Amino acid sequence: MTRQPLGAVLFALISVSTALHLLGRGMHRLGRCAVPECTVIFADTSRTGRQRYCSQPCANRDAVRRHRANRMVG
Repeated sequence: MTRQPLGAVLFALISVSTALHLLGRGMHRLGRCAVPECTVIFADTSRTGRQRYCSQPCANRDAVRRHRANRMVG
């Protein structure tokens, strides 16, 4: 058996895990981050299937943006 580089092994494991997740939960669980400037695509792993952001920093950034927009209007 030949040894594979760690990066190649991790890539294969993540790819297979993502494919299995999408098969089990459905392709609708594949989403794009709701922040317009963010180009990340993610697999929704939430229990409810309503994940909107790729990460907590993106969710926080969008919340701050919405908060500032509301303060300017009111």
